[in-house]
Amino acid sequence: MNSLTFRPLTTADLPAVMAMQTCIFAHLPNPRWYFGSTEDEFRHDIENHLSIGAFDGDTLAAFALASFGEQAPDISYAAKLGEDPAHTLDYRDVMVGPDYRRRGIQSFFLRHWDEVARQNGCTALYCTVDPENVPSYAAVEKAGYKRVCIKPAYDGRDRIYYKKTLD
Repeated sequence: MNSLTFRPLTTADLPAVMAMQTCIFAHLPNPRWYFGSTEDEFRHDIENHLSIGAFDGDTLAAFALASFGEQAPDISYAAKLGEDPAHTLDYRDVMVGPDYRRRGIQSFFLRHWDEVARQNGCTALYCTVDPENVPSYAAVEKAGYKRVCIKPAYDGRDRIYYKKTLD
């Protein structure tokens, strides 16, 4: 991870984001682990929410997206669980390129969003993970997230909903 630089994504990064999504789908043990997004959805997220990319020179190695619950109540995980989305942050998307896995990048992103949430007065963070995606839910649980429930999301596929309460 030492050679990587981190910065917010811009719309100029969209081709690399889309290419990474294609690569990720080609390398997933089970394609149900990740629910894809369109270029327009990524553009909206990059323009209106929080993003961070990990770059190896000019190459996008990984990225993560998040949103504040009150800024996106229609997609807020807290709201989907019947909780107030105010003062919450959703860790929504993470992709780490196959050549960059097992280097602590997802853990870095989890710490990053924790810090962003605290700096913005959030009281909780939320995320979802496919029940079969052991590497992702192991990282989330190690970062202090607790399982809330398993319920259908997106196109009806089951997801584990996680919550991390901040002190």
